[in-house]
Amino acid sequence: MSANDADPPSNWWDPHPHEIYKTLEKIETTSPWFEVYRIHDWLYAIYEGGIFDEPVMYLVIGDERAALVDGGSGIGRIDMVVEELTDRPHFLLLTHTHNDHISGCKDFTEMRAQGY
Repeated sequence: MSANDADPPSNWWDPHPHEIYKTLEKIETTSPWFEVYRIHDWLYAIYEGGIFDEPVMYLVIGDERAALVDGGSGIGRIDMVVEELTDRPHFLLLTHTHNDHISGCKDFTEMRAQGY
């Protein structure tokens, strides 16, 4: 059986979130837009499943600071989610310029971008 033989889901969002998320601890936040999953004590996946692009951002918490990898679609306030997950100063690190990864930039005062 090939991927072409499989029955497509009725709605694009039916297979979301992916099966792998069931193996992770889901963290409740006050944001209804994001789903947060703990990967390690210092690493969180922040999943934005309400849009087709389905962006996933990562919060990496260091000893002194935290970095959010990519900013999401900008629909929800990901900066507030970050502030719920850590009290450390944080910045936004952009890996590329797709709209579903940069639109949340508006809510951050400190950003860095991956050079090309």
